[in-house]
Amino acid sequence: FYIAKIYGAPGDGDDFTKTVSDEHSFGCNINIHETENEDGTSLYEHSISGKVLVSEEFSGAFYYNEVYETPEGLIYMTSGDLGTSIGSNGIKVTKTLSSTLEFEGETRTNVCEIAVECVDPLQQAIIREMNAKNQLLFSTVINEDAIPENIALNSETAYVIVEEYYLDEQGGQKIIRTIMDYIPEQELKYGYIVFDAHGIATSEFVRMNKSA
Repeated sequence: FYIAKIYGAPGDGDDFTKTVSDEHSFGCNINIHETENEDGTSLYEHSISGKVLVSEEFSGAFYYNEVYETPEGLIYMTSGDLGTSIGSNGIKVTKTLSSTLEFEGETRTNVCEIAVECVDPLQQAIIREMNAKNQLLFSTVINEDAIPENIALNSETAYVIVEEYYLDEQGGQKIIRTIMDYIPEQELKYGYIVFDAHGIATSEFVRMNKSA
């Protein structure tokens, strides 16, 4: 796998280094696939992918340190590559590492992929509670200054529409709508994207439940 670091300079010109951790990972996917061949050999494929989001104002470089484990259990890290520059204009940078190990008729393939993507700033999100007749029950406005930890859903809420309002590169407004069905005794969770002082995104989660 990788240990990833972002190097850059915020608006005041001071350099910084930030190690990417789980809280910065978006859209993480893990896939495990096992195949038994006719000759009795086995193939195991394990892949993991995720991405880091940065603001359009971010300027810096993304460095990857590859981490390996030897058959004896020794874990070591490489010095990393020379870094990949990250700028604006929606650029996306992807790094992929794969390894294959064959031993006693068993083949194991591991693939790890990390992407860095510049995204438009999120102005606000509106949580709209809808009933089974597609009628609006209640709306909650969320922005960087007002992110509730929990929303108590109306007893008649059948589904929720999440509207996200963004500013694009030309200053125009872009709206993305997502429908989330309410399933009894299951919690709805929405992650509102916020940027730290360096322009690196994390999610502030809003949980939605009906009162018992």
